[in-house]
Amino acid sequence: MPRKVSQIGNPDSIMWLRFIAVIAALALHSCSPSVNYGDAKNATNTFHHLFDSGQYAAIYGRATEGFQKSASRDQFIGFLSRINRKMGRCGEVFIVEPGGYRSRGSDTFVITTSTRTCINGKSDERFVWQMIEGKAVLFEYSANSPLFLTD
Repeated sequence: MPRKVSQIGNPDSIMWLRFIAVIAALALHSCSPSVNYGDAKNATNTFHHLFDSGQYAAIYGRATEGFQKSASRDQFIGFLSRINRKMGRCGEVFIVEPGGYRSRGSDTFVITTSTRTCINGKSDERFVWQMIEGKAVLFEYSANSPLFLTD
């Protein structure tokens, strides 16, 4: 009995499948919140400038309501004060990289990571920015360094 040749193996079909894949990739890319990454990167740099000048309350005041519910103002100021004390003065060069995007319902979140070189060592940071009315607003912040493990 003769075998039926699949149309997918046909060179014209393969060309169409590639064309459709390219169109789908372009459509998905155009829908991605890549513009938000620039906003999140700028917000990360603003965070660092406020942090370096000791304006911890300003950082807290600009954060989302959800962020503020996770820690009191005094707890957050104490946390950043400890980081600053442990790390010492940090350099002006920040390495800010995209860490991805998340969506939850109608909310969009942009993640950035940075590494800062300070007098006492390096600190790796992770920011989650919630996009609210086209503006990156702090939703989560974490910092990691071996120096944080000791007093």
